[in-house]
Formats: sequence, structure tokens, C-alpha cells
Amino acid sequence: MDNSQEINYMRYIIGILAKKLLEKNKKIGDYQINNVCGIGSNGIVLDVTSLKNGNKYALKILNVSYYIIKKFNLNKKIYKEELANNLNDIENNIRNGNYYLASGDKDVYKNIKSDEELNSFLREYNSLKTLKSNKYCVNLVDYGFLNNNDGYIFPYIVMPYFDGVKLTEYINKKTNSTADFIDMLNIIEKIIKIIKYIHSKKIIHRDLHLENFLYNEENEKIILIDFGTAIYNCDFSVDTVGEIRGSRRLMSPEQFKNPSETCYFSDYYFLGSNLFYMLTKKYPYSQNRKIETQPNDIMKFLNYKVFNQRDIYDKIVYLINSLMAYNLLNRLKDLNEIEKIIFEIKSMLIKNKLDR
Repeated sequence: MDNSQEINYMRYIIGILAKKLLEKNKKIGDYQINNVCGIGSNGIVLDVTSLKNGNKYALKILNVSYYIIKKFNLNKKIYKEELANNLNDIENNIRNGNYYLASGDKDVYKNIKSDEELNSFLREYNSLKTLKSNKYCVNLVDYGFLNNNDGYIFPYIVMPYFDGVKLTEYINKKTNSTADFIDMLNIIEKIIKIIKYIHSKKIIHRDLHLENFLYNEENEKIILIDFGTAIYNCDFSVDTVGEIRGSRRLMSPEQFKNPSETCYFSDYYFLGSNLFYMLTKKYPYSQNRKIETQPNDIMKFLNYKVFNQRDIYDKIVYLINSLMAYNLLNRLKDLNEIEKIIFEIKSMLIKNKLDR
């Protein structure tokens, strides 16, 4: 069983818990619960309506995987295997249990004893509170804490609601047509603008996976929605030693080795790995990668013939390899230069299409 399957087991159990919470709780604090709109590997996102102003928001309950590990006495080091082996018992326990949530005071976070659980909240809270309302990503509207009948404390954050699909879902429908290649490059350009914005706010995101973006096909708007791995102002004190959060199949070598050794350029790496996935529907790394693992060779998965022009292919390969150089010193580090290369590739694709 590979790690991708193991993570899905956790998400599956969190999904069961989310349905139970929806069944037993009609509101959280000043928010009426409408529906579950997202399940992550450590959280539940609810579609809610404010009882104060009637506006629609997204409310994210954090640290759900930590709760499941504690509740079912799973070993932190091998909890994924234990979860897989005891899936039916854990699922039945949740389905037959009572999961009521009560709002706690905002200083109740002082009662969270686990460093990893407190850090998980602080990473997201510290990043989102610096972001005012903007067109690039979610920001903090409200936050609070919930006590359940097990005595566990769940932090939650409230963000603006955005109507869209996961960017991965949208990309997976794309083909090898020139129009689709151009569309993918347009998306990368929009992600670059998002990176410029969050970096201007002193935030290193560390998980710019396509899953963490929502895309609205009608207005072609993209928004970054998840800041669970983010660091504000290089404050690595909110990292938990030995814990790797983020997309192992996409992250930079330095982040995989030690999340606290990342820098702003580590976020650029995701541009290359996301473009790798967009063009091939393959990930540059496997989930069981090692520190010394090199990324997959893009040339093994991307055939130059799909572009009908070798110089287009060569430029795309150069861009991906330059963004994903194993050694940070050898990587492209100028977002304006990256944008220039993308513009050149798009121009070549358009000319090639017109010449046919």
C-alpha cells in the first residue's frame, strides 16, 4: 500500500466524521451550517451562513486528523497502517457515536497542549490574519475554538466563500491540444501573480499544489484557499520537528529534507512541478521519495511531437528543469524572467497554430 492510498484512508474517515458533525450540529458559533464543501487530510471545510449579516462563508475545522489519531490511540509513526488495518472498526465507531460541538472562548487555545496541534493552527492563523480582502487568496474573517464531547479542542477559521472547482479537477480534463497548452500556461501566469502577492505579505506558502487552488470557469478566476503549511515572516518556530506537511510529490528537495530550511524560492519549485503535472498528468516524485531522490525526467513523459515543433518542446523542458533544479542555487529565481519565458512559449504556440 503506497502513501497516497494511506492518505485517502484518513480523508475517508474525516469524511465520515464530517457527515456525523453535520448530523449532530446545526450551527457553529454565529454561523449556520449549510453543507460540507471540502475534506482535507487534516481538516473539514463547511459552507456556512453568518447569523449576523446573512453572508455566505467557508468555515474550516482544523486538526481533525490529530483528533482521530488521539481518539483511536493510533501510533503517530505508523498511524496510516493502523488506520488501514482498523478501518471498519473506526468507521463504525464514528457512525455510532455522538459528536456535538460547543464553542469555546478565543483564549482556549492556551489549553492546547500538543505543539503540533497548536502549530497547525498558528501557521494558518498567522498567515491569514495578515491578508486583507484581495483577489488572489482567502483571508481571515473570523476564528474560534470548539470543544467536543471527548474534551478535544478544534480550532476553526472563517474565510470568504469562493464558488469554484479544485484546479486539479479542471486540469485533469485538459488534452494535448494547443488551446489547452496555452490555457495551462495562462493558469501558471495567474499562480505567479498569486505568489507575488503572498510573498509581498511575507508569506512562504510551502504547498502550492493545484489541489489548494479553486478555479471558476465562468470568470476564469483562480484563488488560493489553504494556508495550513504557510509561514509568516520566516517564523519557523511554528514548525513541528520531524513533521512534513505538504505535497511530497511536488515539493522542493530542501523542503522535503527540512520544512524549516525553505525560503521564498522554494515556492517557485511548485511552478515547475505543477507544470510537469499539467503537461503529463504525472507527478515528478512518488509519495515514498527519499531525501536524495531526483525528480522524474520530464522528457520521459512528454513527447516533443505533441507540440509539432522541437523548439517549443525544448523551451518548455528548459523551463521545467530550471524551476526544478535539485540545487536551489541553480534554479530560476526571478518571477519576471519566468513570466517572460512563459510569454515566449505562448507566442510560439500561437504562431505554430496559425501556421498550420
